[in-house]
Amino acid sequence: LRGTCNAENCSSCIPPNSETMHEENKEVKTWQDAYRESRTDRRKELHALLAKNSLDPSDADPIILMVINRGYLYMFYNFLCSLDYNGIDGVRQRLLVIVTDKQTQTDIQQNAPNVMTLYPQWLGDALLTRITPKMA
Repeated sequence: LRGTCNAENCSSCIPPNSETMHEENKEVKTWQDAYRESRTDRRKELHALLAKNSLDPSDADPIILMVINRGYLYMFYNFLCSLDYNGIDGVRQRLLVIVTDKQTQTDIQQNAPNVMTLYPQWLGDALLTRITPKMA
């Protein structure tokens, strides 16, 4: 990279403003546009999911957000087993798991039906299909 990249100013080094990562700049800009355009729909979907599970964003207790790549599903199940083994109640009902593929969502819904899952369709298949279990 050119001499402009340093700890105080890395905006010219990383997408979407990189001076050298042109393809990545396009991908990030596409993602940022999709994020902005889907804001209202994402919020509606999230509010509906929380309401379906008798939760409200203004609740005093936190909602625990996790992102699960299929390659780490076994660790997620281990986490749930640990909650049960240690008698930690109320956590499962406040878990919101963002899944990176539909099969992981199906697996969690079948094996842990009291855990909320959300598949971020708005990210688009171009990005979601790049996230694979091999990334674990």
